[in-house]
Amino acid sequence: MHGSAGRVTASAVLALTLAVSTGCSGGSPGASPSGRGSASPTTGSPSPTFGEARLVIGTLLPQTGSLRHLGPATQAAAQLAVDDVNAAGGVLGRDVRLIAGDSGDTTTNVAVQTVGRLLDDKVDAVIGSLSSAVTLSVIDRITSAGVVQVSPGDSSVRLTTYPDRDLYARTAPVDSVTAGALARLVVDDGRRTAGLLVARDSSAQDFAAAFSTAFAAAGGTPAAPVLYDPTATDLTPAVTTVALTRPAAVVLVGGDESPEVVREMATRGIGPPALYLAPSNLSNALYTSLPDGLMAGAQGVVPGEAPDSTLRARLLAVEPSLVDLTDAAQTYDAVILVALAAEAARSTVGSEISARIAEVSTGGTTCRTFAACRDLVASGQDIDYVGLSGLVDVNRNGDLTSSPVSAYRYGPDNTVGAVPSRRFPATTG
Repeated sequence: MHGSAGRVTASAVLALTLAVSTGCSGGSPGASPSGRGSASPTTGSPSPTFGEARLVIGTLLPQTGSLRHLGPATQAAAQLAVDDVNAAGGVLGRDVRLIAGDSGDTTTNVAVQTVGRLLDDKVDAVIGSLSSAVTLSVIDRITSAGVVQVSPGDSSVRLTTYPDRDLYARTAPVDSVTAGALARLVVDDGRRTAGLLVARDSSAQDFAAAFSTAFAAAGGTPAAPVLYDPTATDLTPAVTTVALTRPAAVVLVGGDESPEVVREMATRGIGPPALYLAPSNLSNALYTSLPDGLMAGAQGVVPGEAPDSTLRARLLAVEPSLVDLTDAAQTYDAVILVALAAEAARSTVGSEISARIAEVSTGGTTCRTFAACRDLVASGQDIDYVGLSGLVDVNRNGDLTSSPVSAYRYGPDNTVGAVPSRRFPATTG
């Protein structure tokens, strides 16, 4: 999930230290200095059919709002995926066009405006948002236009049965998977009571509810969530309420306001190692302004496999200023799934793309790149795309069927390392 502006979640992947220099090899084969892929088809690419339309993908990712710290990496990942597709000859023999758009958060009308602009630009697919709450505010407009939407971060179970005209899918697991892993982490640390500080946002509240259910099932006793206004200038009442219960652990589910919450918690004697974070506020970018060591020992989880050094280097080649990689791998995979589904359907029509997403992500011959998978599709084979975030098996409801979860621990510099402190095996929601 993403908390106060959403993932919401659901995979994501973590706020990582990018211990890779910008001089590392990266970028897609044949990419231009601007980071955009070559338009030249590779040898062996299928010939385009006359009259086939160019695939146009729009992004609905946070440039503003409470999840804006997740925007740079996810937008870079979308660009990297398109670069890779175009370097391999594009979709149906034509370069994919990518149009960037801001999702904002639920306190603004940004997402509605962005979707209107993307639909005016005739996009065939929308990648985003990272917040279930934001998605629920625009999904009807997207799907009623016949456009397929694939989210790298939505995790609310409400989207599983939402009447989406079979045009919605996600590469992030539902809240129960990630929140369940966080609950196990807390219990395994020997903490049997948990207080919850939760941003007043439906996505954050969904994640908190999933945590409470999993924590109780694991033998813990969760307190009722204490909600706070993420835009409030005084967080003392909410933090004081949690402090008075003297819980063994405190779970913070929020967004970019989290540093101020942590600062206030410290004045009340609450903090690491009893502090645990949701994916929405597990970040290297958020806490560097805090006093050194204030986050040391805090832990959090994000869904998906940890991005490896190659992905980090390639993303840095697209956007050298990146600090966090949360949801980057899931975003890359979302774009590749749309491209492969379009190849399998031999169409850029949203409903036809959506109908093939489950087909190209489950069963069949395993493949790991767009080029390899596209060539198998062209030869008539059924494929199973294994993505950068791990297995991305999407069922007919558009849900990710399972996901591993990685846990991270903050060090004395208020950041997490590139290597997870613990991994939880893939589980279903």
